[in-house]
Amino acid sequence: MFLAHVICTGIPEAVGADAAARVVAEFANHGSWSQNVSCEWDGLQLTVTAESESDNSHSDVTHQLLACLGALVCGAPLTVQYDITET
Repeated sequence: MFLAHVICTGIPEAVGADAAARVVAEFANHGSWSQNVSCEWDGLQLTVTAESESDNSHSDVTHQLLACLGALVCGAPLTVQYDITET
């Protein structure tokens, strides 16, 4: 099992809280490979945590997060940091 922590900065404050809710919904509806997904907006950054059986390279979580955010933050320069740990 792998635990992914993905932090995304550069999201406009006006859409941050909505983005967090949409990310959780996106993972619930289309992220069958991940479980225990949480997403929090602290006013500056979006933090996503998810467990996965196979995502030891972060690509699945990060790809799905960026696909979801793309429609919300068109043109905003995003920075993504990630950390994967095996549990």
